[in-house]
Amino acid sequence: TIDDVHYVQIRWRKQKNNDNGQIIPYVRDEANLRFCPVYAALRIRQRALRLNVADDHPIGAFAPHTRRAVARLPQGRRYLFITKKMVEQMIQDSAVRTFRLDATDRQRWSAHSPRITACNLLHRQGLPDSYIKLRLRWRSLAFQDYLRNTFYSATRHTTALHITEENLPRLSDPATGDEIPHTRPQEEIVQLLACPSP
Repeated sequence: TIDDVHYVQIRWRKQKNNDNGQIIPYVRDEANLRFCPVYAALRIRQRALRLNVADDHPIGAFAPHTRRAVARLPQGRRYLFITKKMVEQMIQDSAVRTFRLDATDRQRWSAHSPRITACNLLHRQGLPDSYIKLRLRWRSLAFQDYLRNTFYSATRHTTALHITEENLPRLSDPATGDEIPHTRPQEEIVQLLACPSP
């Protein structure tokens, strides 16, 4: 049964980077079955079996329900293929409903958006570039162009700047040799900020 499958291997027959036939394993996500890659792959496979998808056809297929879609069916076939345009439409519709986007912002969402989002999520988790490149099927470090400055990266930036006194270098006045404190009293900072620029 579907519950007995712990992982799947997905072969990417055709890729933009021409690394065709690449196989990537995915493990079941017990904590979040709605977004589990294994369950998704099995559902796609089961649907293809129900629709009797030909062995030499892509298994990303569905049974149309509208009259217009049914009219597009080739004779003797019960399914249509999921296309880039369909995926893009679904992503844009979801983005508009979620973020209340206008027509201009809508166009910024594409079929490539899930891969870009995955890239940023893995980067946010602190995974190395080599891992992101391997898992998301990039042949170079071009994915770095898609990394975004988000509030998550801003939070990490702020946290990284919280350096303890012990880890700061000793500062001294070059004329007297007296140690200069790393912090100043609030009153002194206010006075300095109030001084006109020279």
